[in-house]
Amino acid sequence: MVEREQTPLNPPLNPTVMKTIERLRYRVTVGDVAMQSGLDLATTERDIQAIAAAAGGHLQVTDTGDIAYKFPENFREILRNKFWQLKFQEWLQGVWTIAFYLIRLAFGASLLILLTLVIIGVIVSISFYKSDSSRNDNDRSFGTWFNFNPFWLFDFNSFRPGQQRYREGDRPTNFLEAIFSFVFGDGDPNRDLEERRWQAIGQVIRQRHGVVIAEQVTPFLDELGRGFSQEYEEYMLPVLVRFGGSPEVSETGQLVYRFPELQKTATQPSRQQSPEPFLNEPFLKEQLWRFSNADGSLLMWAALLGILLLVLSLWSAGILPGALPARGVFRSIAQVAIGYSGFYLGVPLLRWFALMGKNDKISARNRDRQFRSIRLEEPDAQTQEKLQFAQQFAQMQAIDEANLAYTTERDLLDQEIEQRDKLDADWEKRLNESQKKKRQN
Repeated sequence: MVEREQTPLNPPLNPTVMKTIERLRYRVTVGDVAMQSGLDLATTERDIQAIAAAAGGHLQVTDTGDIAYKFPENFREILRNKFWQLKFQEWLQGVWTIAFYLIRLAFGASLLILLTLVIIGVIVSISFYKSDSSRNDNDRSFGTWFNFNPFWLFDFNSFRPGQQRYREGDRPTNFLEAIFSFVFGDGDPNRDLEERRWQAIGQVIRQRHGVVIAEQVTPFLDELGRGFSQEYEEYMLPVLVRFGGSPEVSETGQLVYRFPELQKTATQPSRQQSPEPFLNEPFLKEQLWRFSNADGSLLMWAALLGILLLVLSLWSAGILPGALPARGVFRSIAQVAIGYSGFYLGVPLLRWFALMGKNDKISARNRDRQFRSIRLEEPDAQTQEKLQFAQQFAQMQAIDEANLAYTTERDLLDQEIEQRDKLDADWEKRLNESQKKKRQN
């Protein structure tokens, strides 16, 4: 068992690493986790060791010094029982999920409440005009409709919008959520782009048995540089640093890239889960921004209600008679409604134009990456030469539990006895084979 002092989680145990360990069925190498998660090797090794020390994981070492980590299947429960931070994080995540849902509903409800109050103000004003028989001067009455100072409409001191926070990616399921989605959208569809990028690159390296050429990686990168920077493949440096790679040079000066840690695995194909769908794509595809994920009919009603609120609040501000009881209250409501509706309709309009520019850039990047992947399907002579040279270094080394030199799961003395017996058996086997060859000669 990996021995380590039990200290508070600082930094917290990496949830991405824990999820990857579960995906790989609780027995992993550093390369396995780095490939699946897209994390760099240094971070991956540090986090695996931290989880192993805290959850009672075990080291498994081969004769060549390669290391695998084996975790109990209930390691999450062990960690929860040991560290209050994990419990608090899970509780906080659940609270925020509920709170965010209520925020979305509250924002949608605020539109309906304001619209209702403005309508009430309009009805009360019209009723007041009809019931006041002492007012027979139509000109004066007509003037009251329009005799107001328009500059107060732009005084938004009474308008205090709440904190604009939302969790990205939620799909609206009702009208109140659709109102929030109409104004703010549903978040960045590519918020996990970097995670997807490095997971896909790690998968490409593993599929090629730890050796790749630059052309196999470029469909998952953005900028490749220009001139000498692109010619000398400097864009591969971040990949080499993240996954511990090094270049190999052929006699003709062609470069291939080898990643020794990703050539070691503790998992069997039958124990691995199928990769994420995006990992099977030939290039990294960014998703276009959508104005909203809500149903079109819900969005139409959300827009119409916003327009209706703006029209009625402007109208209400002009028809409030001076003798109307609680005139100040209705005036304040109309003022808030004008500010709210201006914000409500202005933000989506600005978002619409901004998304058009973002999507143009995303489409251009997707076309570039797709072009690189298509070009790889029909490689030229230079690329074929590089692929053949890469085959010399392609290999996978499986860390089998049956052939371990040492494991923390068992007593060290018992393992030393077993190793001594194993060495004696190997020596005797070699001696017998040598004597047999001598007889044959």
